[in-house]
Amino acid sequence: MALNNILSDLYIRRDSAKIKSIKEDLETKKHELDTFFDEYLEVFDDKLNANVDKQDIPEWRAYNNKYAEYVALNKDLKLAEYYLGII
Repeated sequence: MALNNILSDLYIRRDSAKIKSIKEDLETKKHELDTFFDEYLEVFDDKLNANVDKQDIPEWRAYNNKYAEYVALNKDLKLAEYYLGII
């Protein structure tokens, strides 16, 4: 089940404790991804900048995959915050 469906169901049941738990998990994952990006860019910054026009190299693909994960995570985190704000 998608996280937005789970959060919606928890909101309907007014289970703010479980929504807070999910939000905390998402914040932990976001922190891990922030750390990943800091370290990844520190290691591969020169290679990424040198190949900014050739985004089909493995370093760019790995970066784009993690960035897509980061965007989805931020979306879920905002949704959890929204539901907590209206309970």
